[in-house]
Amino acid sequence: MVIDDSYEAAADYGQDAVPSDARPIDKPKLVAAHTAFRRQYANAVPDRIDAALQDFVSQIRSSPPIDQASLYSQIDDKLDALGSDVTRYADGPWATGQAAYGNALGEWDVRMLWILEDGADHCDDCPDLAAQADDAGGWAAEDVPTWPGMGDTACLDRCKCSIEAEPASFEEAFPEAA
Repeated sequence: MVIDDSYEAAADYGQDAVPSDARPIDKPKLVAAHTAFRRQYANAVPDRIDAALQDFVSQIRSSPPIDQASLYSQIDDKLDALGSDVTRYADGPWATGQAAYGNALGEWDVRMLWILEDGADHCDDCPDLAAQADDAGGWAAEDVPTWPGMGDTACLDRCKCSIEAEPASFEEAFPEAA
């Protein structure tokens, strides 16, 4: 379910977003960490589906009888929900690209901001992370608590936020690109 090439490409895009004279990140290590993280959860999907279906069938059997159309509708809804859960781990390279970009910026001591996606329905964690980064004048790479899409926020890997370079430290590191 985890497509390694997507993580490689995301790491490349993240690295390439920093000016070309930036030192390269340790891409194999970054990609391995992110794919291992996703595989851990992807490998648990069959057991989670089995348990969810068993619970669902038990609930249906213990509830009052329903008509066939309602039963089919409930089954379809459950399968849709399970399908959504499965695809979450099929290909989630957003966090890898964010981490590659952040790590590449960190090599030049560029500080980072947590940027909220305009119009997104944000979880409680992301606005707090954005405020923390703002209050700190941006984070150093080693202080970034998580990467958008990594799954450590309440919105899990559905995060629409991004990491951006803090303008003053970016200009200091890359005056010709600023």
